[in-house]
Amino acid sequence: MGKNTGNGTRIGLTKNRHQFKHPTNSQWMKVNSNTGKFLGSRSEPWKNIRIKKTAKCPSARNSTASATRSTTTRRRKKKIR
Repeated sequence: MGKNTGNGTRIGLTKNRHQFKHPTNSQWMKVNSNTGKFLGSRSEPWKNIRIKKTAKCPSARNSTASATRSTTTRRRKKKIR
């Protein structure tokens, strides 16, 4: 874990966390690397937390892709019956 020095800086990176810029709302999201849970968001990046350049965010998926998936599953269900 990073240690605070008392004058606005920190020595070392915070372990088991990373951050990325959300593609749809332009917020910086902080994520626990072990569990994958979101810890928070804000408009500026956090200090001393690792930045991931690419993020796989479920809300950033294309909505048309999910629509085509649902129609193909419907067709499969009809063929099985």
